[in-house]
Amino acid sequence: MIVTQLKARLATLNPRERRLIGIATVVIATTLLLLLAEWSFSERARLDKRLPAAEAELARMQADAEELAQLRRLTPPAAATLAVRTQAARAAATARELDLVIDTDTNGLRISGTVQATALLDWLASMQSQQQLQVGEMSLRVAGDKIGVEGLLTPTATR
Repeated sequence: MIVTQLKARLATLNPRERRLIGIATVVIATTLLLLLAEWSFSERARLDKRLPAAEAELARMQADAEELAQLRRLTPPAAATLAVRTQAARAAATARELDLVIDTDTNGLRISGTVQATALLDWLASMQSQQQLQVGEMSLRVAGDKIGVEGLLTPTATR
C-alpha cells in the first residue's frame, strides 16, 4: 500500500526530481553501509583485544573448578571434639583480647562476656571458618561502648 503510494507520487515528479531522489537514496544507502562496516571493524578490534583476557579468565576458572572438584573428593578430617574446639576458641578469644567465658555444653560451646562488637564478629567468623562452629543462639545487650553477649556455638552440619 505504501509502496504503491510512493510509486504514484514518484510518477508525478519530473525526471530531474526523480534523478535527485535516486541519487539521494544511493547516498543514504551507501552511508548506512559504510557506518555498518565501520562499526563492525571497531567491534572486531575490541573483541580481538578482549579475547586473550577472557581466555585467561576462563583457564583460571577451569583450574579453580578442577581444584574444587579435587577438594570435594577428599575425605573431610575427623571432627574435632568439643573439648578441643573449646580450647581453640579460648585461645582465639585470648589472642584477640576478648573478655569471654567459654564453656563446653552438651550442644556446643556456651559463651558469655562483654566485648567490642567488631572484635566479636571477627572472632565468630574465625570460629566458623576454623572450628566449624556456628551461632546456635545469641543474645546481645548494649553495655556502654561494648556489647554484652550470651550464646551458644554449635558444630556446623557436615555435608
